[in-house]
Amino acid sequence: MPHPRIELSVFRIEGLDQNGVREIGENVATQRGKRLVGRGDVTAGNIQSIGLRVEPKEPPPRHADVGGWPALSGTPKEDKSRQKLIAQQIVERARLVLA
Repeated sequence: MPHPRIELSVFRIEGLDQNGVREIGENVATQRGKRLVGRGDVTAGNIQSIGLRVEPKEPPPRHADVGGWPALSGTPKEDKSRQKLIAQQIVERARLVLA
């Protein structure tokens, strides 16, 4: 699900080995005061196929936002429902990798 600002923060990991990807995840978890439990890998092409876009947004290196989510135009409940449907499409295309 996107952050309330209607973007989803992601990292572009193409070309990284598992240690490099894990390092990014550990850094994010530490910054948030949380423990890394896993990640969902999905390609930019899969994101674009459902009408969203991947926009590089550095710093930090390799950071991007997933934009193009439905605008907040209806009731909060309607908007959240539309976002959940799109999030489910992302999950269907993602590969779960446990930490």
